[in-house]
This record gives sequence, structure tokens and C-alpha cells, in this order.
Amino acid sequence: MTNKMIFNRTDEMTGSIWIRPAVGATPAVTQAALFLLHFEIDEEPRRAEIHVSACDRYRLYVNGQSVFCGPRKGDRTRHYYESADLAPMLHRGQNTIAARVLSFAKRGSTAEDYGPMSVYCEGLGPLFVLRGEVRTRSGNIPLSTGEAGWEACIDESFHICSKINDYVIDIEKQDGSKMLSWRNDPDLRLEPAVKAFHDEINPYGEHSPVVLILREIPKMYERQGSFVRVVPEHTDCAFENGHMQVPAGGSRVIELDAGILRTAYFRLSAAGKGGKIKVIFAERYFPADEKTPSGPMLRDDAAHGVLRGHSDEYLLAPEKQIYESFWFRTFRFVRIEMQAGTEPLTMEMPDFLETAYPLNVRAKLNSSDPVFSELWQTSIHTLECCMHETYEDCPYYEQLQYDLDTRNQILFTYAVSGDTRLALNAIKDFHASQYPYGLVQSRYPCVREQVIPDFSLDWILMVEDYVLQTGDIGLIRDCSPAMDAILHYYERHITSNGLVEGLGYWQFADWVAEWEHGIPNADGHGPSALHSLRYALTLQSAARMMRLAGRSGLGDEYDDRAEAVCCAVKAICYDADRDMLREGPDFREFTQHTQAMMVLAGGFNEEEGRNALLHALQDQNVLACTYPWQYTLLRALDKLGMYDLSEPVWEQYRDILRCHLTTLAESPGDTRSDCHAWSALPLYEFPRMLLGVQPDAPGWKKIRIEPHAIWVDSLSGTVPTPVGDLSVSWTRAKDGLLHLNVQAPDVPVTIRVNGQIYEADHGSFEI
Repeated sequence: MTNKMIFNRTDEMTGSIWIRPAVGATPAVTQAALFLLHFEIDEEPRRAEIHVSACDRYRLYVNGQSVFCGPRKGDRTRHYYESADLAPMLHRGQNTIAARVLSFAKRGSTAEDYGPMSVYCEGLGPLFVLRGEVRTRSGNIPLSTGEAGWEACIDESFHICSKINDYVIDIEKQDGSKMLSWRNDPDLRLEPAVKAFHDEINPYGEHSPVVLILREIPKMYERQGSFVRVVPEHTDCAFENGHMQVPAGGSRVIELDAGILRTAYFRLSAAGKGGKIKVIFAERYFPADEKTPSGPMLRDDAAHGVLRGHSDEYLLAPEKQIYESFWFRTFRFVRIEMQAGTEPLTMEMPDFLETAYPLNVRAKLNSSDPVFSELWQTSIHTLECCMHETYEDCPYYEQLQYDLDTRNQILFTYAVSGDTRLALNAIKDFHASQYPYGLVQSRYPCVREQVIPDFSLDWILMVEDYVLQTGDIGLIRDCSPAMDAILHYYERHITSNGLVEGLGYWQFADWVAEWEHGIPNADGHGPSALHSLRYALTLQSAARMMRLAGRSGLGDEYDDRAEAVCCAVKAICYDADRDMLREGPDFREFTQHTQAMMVLAGGFNEEEGRNALLHALQDQNVLACTYPWQYTLLRALDKLGMYDLSEPVWEQYRDILRCHLTTLAESPGDTRSDCHAWSALPLYEFPRMLLGVQPDAPGWKKIRIEPHAIWVDSLSGTVPTPVGDLSVSWTRAKDGLLHLNVQAPDVPVTIRVNGQIYEADHGSFEI
């Protein structure tokens, strides 16, 4: 545990000079620009450390080789920069550093080509900044913008279109006849880049237009991938030795299968004067008749389906060019529609650079059940596809970091890798989004502000999850003013009957089919028991954190407020005829959500809680939790010793696999997205519940092991913890008892199995 400050600012780039093209740069529209620096090296470089950023996005190249892209998504007060040592990529003689920069038109302008919703736009036009030098034995070679001889020009070959749907990533258009090269091309109309401004804080405390801070998460990996097959049902041409040709004036179609869903930069090499290629990226095959429900359809059924999705376009040059998407695409299948111009169109087999956050999966589970193993691997792949520079709701559509989604994904990340970096990054993001009246934004970073009140509560729970994982009490102190402001917002909305009402904004809870826009129907008839209980549960979370931080008086206040809310809900919403809580005082709708929340908040006694959960699971008229809320339902079952009743939940996941998905879907049935990591629940349940490994104190200073023998008759695996990996294996005997073997780190361990409790300070156990 530490008292360190979590929210600090790094000033390594202070004083650096931002540059822009001398001609044609404007903030009014989305523009691409090329920045180039040529320099000579007479001897082997020892080191060439650089810090680099751009407005709004860039990809950096050294001698034609891609280095990385960035900057990491930020906001108005946090524009990130990346660092690297370029020495291994440099050589004696002439070298070139190039940056392709894309600046987005600001949303709300008349432009139709603004950038993704998840990328904050500075609205300053194409800007680039680099600070560094090449160090050699005989001296240093300057590389910094504003000091070295950087040149720049507007790249007119690249355009994007965002008007189709705000919740679909941008469509890219590239014109090969106007494409610029990083090489010393005599046709380039380069001019010396002009200085824009210094990154600095002046003597009066005023910031420059862009506030630079060091990126605190690792760079995304990029690795080459290949399509596994051509889909014959929708292909009318063939590759020979990796090449294919369309005669002048002709058209061809080819569909490719990437094997599993990918998040990747799509690449193709093609030529043909006047030719045009359209690439459609799809998660799955859809029924040919758009009115046919698509949920039950096999995702790879090309014989009975068609591909639908967003697309990119490439206008070809006479000579061969390599076209690469600037923003990563999400696809399992790709449809390529080719139209040759006045000359034959030639194309090589496309490929892609797969990219994501470098998640190191340390957890291992071994089961003889192939469905169990497939679901585990599918869940891991789903999480990986929804982790890039932030957590994401879905990689195919908006790519936004939502509080509710992110809290689930963070818990899954802890369980499979123990990595806390992207989690802390998310906590900082949402903290930076807070409004003066208390609530944080429901998704962030995002150029369009949105508030879902209950998602602010998820952020508070996210903070406690982090403290439990790391033991870092300093985060509580940094976040406590923001947490108190959120809780005070709810307190201001307590009505005379003791329940929360009139929170405003979008009072979303879950994508229950019977709820319009995901809002509980009770909200239209007065106060909602669900919102009230979410508030109470979060008060209890904040109370625990305040006591850890030495603020027991505030913790007592939070607990008292939570108890008052639970008592009010029970007094006016309990339906004795149904043994459950109504969703509102006078609104007779019943949900699994509210029964589970009351159990977790401690508002039921054990008998009442068990009855409520049994009715919630068995009564067909009770509205069921969808994927993001099943975590809460299972926590309630576990609290009352009813986890063995969770089996019906897993049947929904088996249904996903039966439809040949390679990731987990956003919602049951006719879902929008086939990849949504709030559904990757097995990543938590399998190590934490089935193997039974959980923290019993902040920072895992104590460990609890309580395996739940459902689904399979035997299970073994390894679970990562901050104090060391822990191995568990168990087998269920004919008498129902578990034979258990544990290899634990040297911390106190409590084991609950077969109705017995075993405790030890450290070591190995066999029961």
C-alpha cells in the first residue's frame, strides 16, 4: 500500500515546438499531412531517443518502416505523447523519419468528415511535434521539430466520411494517384514546416493550446496476419501465385475469411489506371432477406447469407501502390469488389496487421469438456478485441469506453492477467470527465458528451476493485472528492419516500427487451427500486474505502445512508404475494436485477433473499438480466450459497458457440454486435468461482479459495495474483465431495470446501 499521488503530470515535453504545413493546413475539415526529416549519419548511432505526438493522430515511419501510431486517446487537458529509441532502425548514410498525420474536423462544424467519436479533436489542423536527437560517439544530431529541418505538405490522397452513422467508425477513401511517398521524391511539393507554438506553461500559469503528458500504457502490438481461405460461394475470380487480374472495364468480387474476428489494419497492393476497389468489413454473414431474424443464423454460413458492413474505397494509380487503413478495422470476413478502369486491374492477396493491447494472459484452465475450453478461449479473444488504447464496448461500432462495460472488462483482466495499467488508465479517464454537479460521463474519451447516472456508480465500484487488486490506498484519497460528489448527486434526488427519483439524462440500466431504450419501466411511474439499490450498494463500497483510507466517520455516514435506502425500498416495494421486490412502489414489475441488488446490499435476511432469487430464476414473468448484469446476479447467488443454480446462465453461452461465433455477442438473440466484452463473464467465473480463487484483503495479502463444482467433474488451472501465481486442481468424487490440491504463494490462505474451513499462513494443501 502506498500514499503516492495517482494523478500526476509529466513535463518531459515542455518547451517542444509544434509544427504544421506552411500551405493548405486548416482546422475546418479533416486533413492528412506528411511530415519528413532527412538527415545523414556518419557512424553507428548509440541512441536516438525521441518523444512524439500529433494532432489528432499519426503513424511514424523510419526509413519506410512503421514504428508505431498514436497518440493514445486523450482529452482537452491530457494530450499524450509516445517515446521510443530509434537507434536500431537507423544506419550510416541518409535516413528519413516520416509522420503521416490526420487532423479531424471538429464535430458540430459543417464538415461531414469529422473523426471517430472516441477521439478528442483539438480543432487545430494537422500538427506534429517531436523532441529528440541521435547520439553518436562524435556528437549529436538534432531531430526536434522547430530545430531540425522538417518539411511538410498536405496529403490530398486521403479522405474520410463520417455521415453514414455516428456509431459506425469512419469510412476511409484513398486515391492512389495522389499518394505521397516518404522517400526523397522529387514530385513531393514539400516546404519547410512552420512553427505553430511551444508546448509550455508561461509565467502566468497559462497552458499552450495542447497539454502534453506521457503515455502510461504500453503501445499496441502489431503483427502480420493472413486470411485463411477464399469463400467460394461469393467469389468469381482466383489468385494465381498470390496475384489476380481483372480485364479493362471488367468487375470481379472476392470474399475472404480471416478465421476469427480480428482488429487489424487492412492492407492490399493493387494497380490499374482508373480502377476502383471497395472493401466491405463484416463480423458475420447475415440472412439475404433483411427482415429475417439474424440471431440464430450460423455466422459463417456463406451459402445462405450475405456480408453487410462499413466499407473503405481505393482509387487506383497506374503503378502498384500499397493501401493500408489508417484506423484499425474489425472483421471476420471481407468482401472485395473490384472495378477495372481503362487498364487491367491487378491485385495481390491482401493481408492485415493485427493490433490490440498487449494483454499477457497468465491464467490457465484445463478441462476435459471441449465446450468449457472453447468458451474460455472465446472469452479471452473477446476481451482482447475490446482492448486497445482504452477498453471498448465493441470494436466494430463506436469503440467507446463505457463505465459499465469497462468495470466488467477490468475484472476480467485482473482474473486472467493481473495487469492493472489499462484499468488505472480508465479510472483516470472517467475521473477527468466529471461535471461540476457530480456525475462523470458515461463514456470517455468521447467528443459527444453523454450521461447515464448509474454509470457514475460503476466508476466508484471500479475504484474499489482496483484497490482490492493492488492494495493502493492512495487512489482512494485521490478519488474521494469525486466519489463524494457523485453520491451527493444521488442524495439530492432522494424523495420524501426515501427512494431515488428523477435522476435525469438517460436512466439506462440494461438492454432488457421489455424496457424502451434500456430504461426500467418503473421510471415512468415514479421512483425506481433498481436505481435506489444501486445507490445503496455503492454507498457501502465507498464506506469500505473510506475506512481503508482512515476516514471512518465518512464511512459510517455512507453506511447509514445505505441502510436508510434499503429500508425504504423494502418498506414500500416488497410484494408479499410474490416474495420479491416490485420495481416501483406502485408498479408491479419484477426483475432479477432488483432482487440481486437487494441481496448484495444486505436488505433481505437470508430466507427472504433465497426466496426472492428462487422466484427470480424460476418465474417466467420475471425480467431476466442480460449479459452485463449476469455478473451481479451470480454474485447474489454466491453470497447466499446458491451458486449451483447458475447453470441456466451457461446455457446461453453454449448457444453462442452453437451459432459459430468466435467472440461473445453484445446481447442474446438478434444482437447488433458479435463482439462485446461485457459478455466475457467466463473470464471471471471460471478462475474466481469454479477454481474459487479470490482476494481476501486488499493487494491479495490474504487469499480465499472456495471452489464451486458445477459444469465439470474436474478442473485444474493457474490464477495470477500480485503476490504470485496460484495453482488449484479439484476432482468431484462419487459421494459429491471434492478432492482438492492447492499450490499457494506465501500469504495467509483460507480454504472452504466440503463444508469445512482450513486456514494456513502459506504453502501447499491437499484435501
